[in-house]
Amino acid sequence: MRYTANIATAKPVRGQEEIRPVVLALQERVTEELLVAVARDNPEYRFETTADGRLVVSPLTGTFASFGEGELFAQIAPPSGGITLADGAIKGPDAAFFSEQRLAALSPSRAHRAFEQVAPDAVFELLSPDDSLHYTVTKCEEYIETGSDVAVLVDPRERAVTLYRKGAPPVVIRDAVYVAIGSEMPGFTLDARAVFAACEIG
Repeated sequence: MRYTANIATAKPVRGQEEIRPVVLALQERVTEELLVAVARDNPEYRFETTADGRLVVSPLTGTFASFGEGELFAQIAPPSGGITLADGAIKGPDAAFFSEQRLAALSPSRAHRAFEQVAPDAVFELLSPDDSLHYTVTKCEEYIETGSDVAVLVDPRERAVTLYRKGAPPVVIRDAVYVAIGSEMPGFTLDARAVFAACEIG
């Protein structure tokens, strides 16, 4: 069955400094198949789902912010794509790191999914100029609550990096330059300065 849904009229409402995602409750729970179809038919938007199966619609990342995403991706060299969280939500982090041990723990007899249900060891979100800070922070908290060890929020606006871990208050590093993520990514140091610089190109 092919689903077609054009949502060009469901544009996010621009706030004073950011665009908040639109959350749509459709007549049916948004499945992986439906999410793939909607994303294919509406390439000018980004799509995720909530834990209760609603559709979350956000604008695409702006040109210069996408340079920052590219720099972040190049540093981490992660697999790309959406993941299904333990609470059923489907999210698309800007970058994620999976240890060999975590991937090896996946059952080889599991039913393979378009968006694999697996929690990254470390997950990264880059706050684009129009992104909702509240929504992005909520995503980071949701990653932690569903099994990720650390969520890293990179904020070029404030030149800050915030680390979220379960059972601990967020650690905010202001005027960030080089940030060692910790035991979740042994030996890895995020070059935050390079990410910020990439966002400022042009």
